[in-house]
Amino acid sequence: MTPLLALIGAKPGGHDVAMEILSMRLYSDHDQHRPTDPELAAAGRALLAQLPFSHDDRDGSFRLQLVAKPALTGAEGPETARLVWRNLVAAIVRQETYAFEQQGLLKALFSTQPALLLGEVTAGDEDTTQQMFRLLRDAGRVDGNPVDVIPAETLLAWCRAAPSTRFLQAAAIITAVTGGTDGAAAQWTSSAHALLGKAPDRAAVLD
Repeated sequence: MTPLLALIGAKPGGHDVAMEILSMRLYSDHDQHRPTDPELAAAGRALLAQLPFSHDDRDGSFRLQLVAKPALTGAEGPETARLVWRNLVAAIVRQETYAFEQQGLLKALFSTQPALLLGEVTAGDEDTTQQMFRLLRDAGRVDGNPVDVIPAETLLAWCRAAPSTRFLQAAAIITAVTGGTDGAAAQWTSSAHALLGKAPDRAAVLD
């Protein structure tokens, strides 16, 4: 199946068709409780590495998440995730797509390779990091903050590796409060609780 997907994906307009075929197969395997075929995961990595971006991508959100879960885990997952993230950022800078149109892809990236993606977001200078923060805020305008898929303990582990900077960076991109509208009580999210409970400078994180 992998050589066939490669042939389909290489044709003009064939990438979406190849992704659809692969996602259907992966969905079937998951539904039947079959382990993921490593060749299918490899095909997913190849297709994700060549992912085109446009302003019509929101309909492919579920399909992307199906493909990304097996493709971006395992030994070869991190490098593909890094490449996909950088390609996405470049496409957004060129205005070929918007961050809020890539909610499914962003959630897939942050759920499969959270530490790597957090590192990518905060790897540049201050201006670049703030640009990445704005990208994530834009991504959350429609279907929620993609960073919220990261479990609180995973977020804390990343912060503890460089606590003087990372707690503040994490505080800048998580959703801190839920509720507060339509009669629902406002309350801290689990990530906000975790950061406030473990940060070396709680006042700075709260600010």
